[in-house]
Amino acid sequence: MTIPDTTILPYPPKGAFNEAQSDYLKLLLDKTQESYNQTSEGINGFFKVSTEVADGYDWVPVIKGVSTEGVGTYTRQNGWAYRQGLLVDIFFDIEWTAHTGTGAAYVELPYKVAKAIDSTTPQSPFVGSLITSGISFTGGYTAAATQAMSDTFNCELRQYGSGVSFANIQVPASGRIMGAIRYVGQFFEQ
Repeated sequence: MTIPDTTILPYPPKGAFNEAQSDYLKLLLDKTQESYNQTSEGINGFFKVSTEVADGYDWVPVIKGVSTEGVGTYTRQNGWAYRQGLLVDIFFDIEWTAHTGTGAAYVELPYKVAKAIDSTTPQSPFVGSLITSGISFTGGYTAAATQAMSDTFNCELRQYGSGVSFANIQVPASGRIMGAIRYVGQFFEQ
């Protein structure tokens, strides 16, 4: 179900109230309109698309390293983020060369991941799909996945296989990844 994204509330007619009352009612109507727009955005959801950075969106998918973030030369940086309430869907297609990052590889997310329920036991149940090209697997690892990490902006890249525990993919100097993940985000900052 979606709801209209705007509603126009009428201003009182001129002369119906004194100037202070009219100013107060105008402010009240404007704030009510703003609240309605934010509510409809939360219910209907909204997109951030990396190609629309010039239009005010600020998320472009990049790959980084946990130890050293590093930089690379990107030939693809396509990303789509859809948020509806606290539920976030992310899709990305990233290709790079000459990356200088080190440590576990991750894609920086546009919205912070929900905090773990129990702080003594780290929880990151948000796992998604990942297709890789130019990234080698060894030691029994045969496939890859994404994992959004609790209370961070990190979507870590994992490798797994039959009979082995999953492990981080280290930042490769070059490669291509296409992935998706759904996770619960945190409330917006006020």
